[in-house]
Amino acid sequence: MWGGILLIVVVIVAAVYAFKGAKAGKQEEEISAEPVRVQEASVPLTFTLSVEGMTCESCAVSVEQAVAKVPGVLSAKANFQNGSVLIVYDSTTIALEDLKKQCAARIQKIGYKVPPS
Repeated sequence: MWGGILLIVVVIVAAVYAFKGAKAGKQEEEISAEPVRVQEASVPLTFTLSVEGMTCESCAVSVEQAVAKVPGVLSAKANFQNGSVLIVYDSTTIALEDLKKQCAARIQKIGYKVPPS
């Protein structure tokens, strides 16, 4: 008889500890959870640079390819007829003035001129 009562007590104690342990583990999970990081939304913006020296579509493609290598540039469309390149960029990646400098440097590196704006 005492063996049966002892077994019941052991089972009850084990159940209570298991319940408390599960509840404590859940609280630790909630407390130790890492904060959620919210990524700043990408905001595409555009600007235009004047480019001197483009005489054909091949020139425009060369300018587009050079500008596309600048970090933060999403796309570039050059027009040799009006001597410009329209640049779409991620404003969360790079500041506009830095981007203008880097794009101008890339364009000048391949042999075209970018007049001061």
